[in-house]
Amino acid sequence: MFRLVDIDIRWSGRDSNTPDGCIIATGLDPHGNLRTFLYRGDEPSDGGFLGSILYPEPGAGTPLAYGPRGGWVPCGGGEAAMLVRLAEKADREGQDR
Repeated sequence: MFRLVDIDIRWSGRDSNTPDGCIIATGLDPHGNLRTFLYRGDEPSDGGFLGSILYPEPGAGTPLAYGPRGGWVPCGGGEAAMLVRLAEKADREGQDR
């Protein structure tokens, strides 16, 4: 899990890719990797963390989605599909309910 204090958030809010009831934040993880972080609720919070999408260096591969405990979440499609998959996985597991 990435604690908010350890993330260099560059932007947070909602866009057309954000699942209902969630908010996203984009920025750098503690290792300097670009990620989109998904949170349940109206603002990013450690308790609402649902997972993230890791964006590799350009040309180094495709984005990968990871759940809140760091496990890889199988996803296909673009960012919107990956964010929906993370939110659905959290709903199925009863997280943040």
